[in-house]
Amino acid sequence: MITVYPSNKMEDLLYLLTAVQKYRNGSEQVPDSILADVLQVDTILLESKGMQHWLNLELAKLQGIAMNYQFQMPGSFVWSIARTLLGSEVPRESNYRKDILAWRIDKLMSQVEFIENSDFAQAHQYWSSENTYQAVLKRFQLATRLAGIFEQYILFRPDWLTLWQNNKTIDRNIPENIELDVLTEKWQSWIWCRLIEEDPYHPVSLQEKAIQAMDDYDGGGLPQQIMIFAINTMAPQTLNFLNALSSKRQCNIHLFYLNPCVQFWGDIQSDKALARQMRAEKLSQWLADDNEDNDDERASRNSLLANLGQQGKEFFNLIQDLKAYEISAFTDKIFDVNEDNKALTQSSLLESIQQDMLLLTEPESEKIIDSSIIISSSHSALREIQSLHDHLLHLFNEHPDWKPQDVIVMCPTIEDYAPYIEAVFRTPWTQEESNRPRLPYSIADRTLMNVEPLIASYIELLQLPDSRFEVSKILDYLRLPAIEKKFAINPEDLDKIEWWLNEASIHWAKDEQHKRQLLNMDDASAMFTWQWGLQRLLLGFAYSDSKVVHNNQLLLPHIEGNDIILLGRLMQLLEQLQYHAKKLNTARSPKQWQAYLIELCDDFFQVEQDGLAARDMIHQVINDFAQHTASAHYDNAIEYVLMRDYLQQHFSQPDTANQFLTGQITFCSMIPMRSIPFKVIAILGLNDGQYPRQTTPMSFDLMNQSTRRKGDRSQRADDRYLFLEMLISARKNLYLSFQGRDIRKNSERQPSLILKELMNYLEKNYQWKLLGDNE
Repeated sequence: MITVYPSNKMEDLLYLLTAVQKYRNGSEQVPDSILADVLQVDTILLESKGMQHWLNLELAKLQGIAMNYQFQMPGSFVWSIARTLLGSEVPRESNYRKDILAWRIDKLMSQVEFIENSDFAQAHQYWSSENTYQAVLKRFQLATRLAGIFEQYILFRPDWLTLWQNNKTIDRNIPENIELDVLTEKWQSWIWCRLIEEDPYHPVSLQEKAIQAMDDYDGGGLPQQIMIFAINTMAPQTLNFLNALSSKRQCNIHLFYLNPCVQFWGDIQSDKALARQMRAEKLSQWLADDNEDNDDERASRNSLLANLGQQGKEFFNLIQDLKAYEISAFTDKIFDVNEDNKALTQSSLLESIQQDMLLLTEPESEKIIDSSIIISSSHSALREIQSLHDHLLHLFNEHPDWKPQDVIVMCPTIEDYAPYIEAVFRTPWTQEESNRPRLPYSIADRTLMNVEPLIASYIELLQLPDSRFEVSKILDYLRLPAIEKKFAINPEDLDKIEWWLNEASIHWAKDEQHKRQLLNMDDASAMFTWQWGLQRLLLGFAYSDSKVVHNNQLLLPHIEGNDIILLGRLMQLLEQLQYHAKKLNTARSPKQWQAYLIELCDDFFQVEQDGLAARDMIHQVINDFAQHTASAHYDNAIEYVLMRDYLQQHFSQPDTANQFLTGQITFCSMIPMRSIPFKVIAILGLNDGQYPRQTTPMSFDLMNQSTRRKGDRSQRADDRYLFLEMLISARKNLYLSFQGRDIRKNSERQPSLILKELMNYLEKNYQWKLLGDNE
């Protein structure tokens, strides 16, 4: 049985979940006195680490403790159920995950059979004209993109993959497939068939076999109750699998989802769709026959919900197709009331807009003047942060009971704002300024390279074969505590080393040969290289205690006594750098790369307690690489440029598991499935052309060439619905900011289309106007 619990407030969904999870069978007939087995694990399906963190914290607040919860992503959950039903012959983890699939595809595309097939020229001509190193890199990059596309096919076009597996082609007679490129389908279907030959256990066939095996399965291990929390979209085939699990195995599935509207809104159309419909019809017929109908439609339509809720509407329609019970928990609040049920105060502008969406209406033009919604226009990202800082100080002044943890600040890409956040919020203060207000904050979703200096230095080490050995770069290495400790160099020694290098006129290049190689010149001299400068320092130490010209060289007497030990440690670092600069530029097998990359880390870094986490992250990425290539049975020699690019990409991924909801003001990127309620929600960077975020479609993505199906996802649809969820998740204040003017170029810039829609809605229904730039 499937029971759905729609609500317009996440807090109400949380209370419903805690009520349901008390009883394992979810039946209302169970007496209140019969409690569930406290040792049995509750399975909760989520789509983001942020939601998992919030849910854990809130469950602990309500119950005193949060334990025995197994949080899973829908994809991994379906795989584990299929493995339970079909037996241990199914691998524990899928080899059709992107990280593994990329190596499998790269191996197939490197085969002679693929390269020499003229039908596949569209693919291999992309890298075949490059030199060896670039060809290897571009082939793997293509394989990585194709792996991501195959993941989308598995979720949203399983029928295509079934056709390819049966040596059939996609039917072009179906209108949605008319535009599909034949040559693209040929080489992609060939790759898919070879993947199936290598490993027949792919998610599409496993789900079908698992559904068939449900009737005859008589073993244990299947959950009796599953809770799906705060997921606003799901692939149709995943939803079908869960539906089959509930009907065939009598598994109680409880689906808690955020629904902004209590009315049926599965058929409302956006302004663009309505305009398209009006153009398609004859205007006279529309005026004669449909005038009253359109008036009724206008009365039962909310333009914000229609224009921003496409993704949620499709998920809503998919749920409506299920045979499920519904228990609604919508909160309808327009006025605060006293004990006599008499209105005290009218709702704020923010609450009124939420009410409009809840009731699927647009009010007659009314005037509500308050500060629950603030739209700020600034001339730069720095000014956006400064204006936000002042706004938050004002809010905390007005509401002393509010806490920093009640505030979340989101932006399309957090890295664009991170330096300004630290500059404005991490204000230096002394004891004399102890009364100065300070707002604690944390920044989530930053890339590992930008958060951890140790990881950034490790990435720099991977550039050694192309390094010019600039003196500034070497000094940067020496300033890292892990390298200082490894080579026994104290921080106070850095000034002395820098003075030596300056006096010795060392600038760049290891030696004369390296300089000639970099300049591509035969007559480059050794002057200003490391070998030239260090030789002058060493000879000066051995020759005299004053400056002497010997063999047309000025020898420097700056090294005295025990200083020679410090110089030796500097030379030891340089030797290690030169050694690895040569050793890196070698093709190796995945296992050899794993051993060498860990050796590289250990040769340069000696970490203390505060650096263990960063070092473990480096080891984790390296070990994951070895595991993925082993699962893909990838035994080709991997070139240095490919290995370097692979590690750079993985260390450039946002860290979504840390620094989120730390009890401070949370700054983070706009990530779907994070519709968590906060008293104050601020969204920065709502600039035209930057939000909704645009993704460049791949020319070989067949889904992009076909007509969109219900349930398909896109970055644009995700961003529009995410903005809508933020609008209904703000409890007291919504702060929206864009860069409306560029002083440097003396030009005006526009807010994003989404923000324009909200501004038009406010102006039309609430007599709201943007007064001017807040600069």
